[in-house]
Amino acid sequence: MINSAKINEFWLWFERIYSEFEEELVNSLLISDLDERVCSLGDFTWELGPGQMKKYQLVISPGGDIEKLPLTEYIVSFAPEIAEWEFYAAKQKKEDGFIFYYGSNEYKVDANEWTYYLLKFNDEFFDIVIIADNISTFDELDQQAIGEILLDNILGEKMRILSFEYIDVNHNVENEYLSKVSNIKNLENHLKYLVKPDR
Repeated sequence: MINSAKINEFWLWFERIYSEFEEELVNSLLISDLDERVCSLGDFTWELGPGQMKKYQLVISPGGDIEKLPLTEYIVSFAPEIAEWEFYAAKQKKEDGFIFYYGSNEYKVDANEWTYYLLKFNDEFFDIVIIADNISTFDELDQQAIGEILLDNILGEKMRILSFEYIDVNHNVENEYLSKVSNIKNLENHLKYLVKPDR
């Protein structure tokens, strides 16, 4: 577990400077400092931007690694109470998350017409196969990354990493399951239905 003194040091720093982010979220010097300080806590990623319920949010993310989620939850448990800020241990769902921009060229991804099917991996996890024709020209790693971004956008990172053992985008699509595909917009409710205790 991460040293609590180091975590406290991070949050004390944030309490000193958060008002500067309120003046300018895209503050390159502060962002560089924030990145360095988050990385000093461990191999995590972060997001800064508009909040879900409050004006601003800071996310300390496990980077899609289920084993790091308890660590980010521990870090965020030390977060201070700040009037206009909320803090999360994983990336949150995004409004209009089916459209987003990817890569340094900011390619516009529109996932509204994507489809998927689920396979049961074991008692805890599913495999998901996503069929996304409009990104089929990307290489396999980019398609995988785009698929993960979409799932974080529409489910939230925590639900994504607690639900799926394997995410396939446009590869290993098996014809026998194509009759069971559904629009990706149905995924969240589908998962909630499947994980009901009485199902």
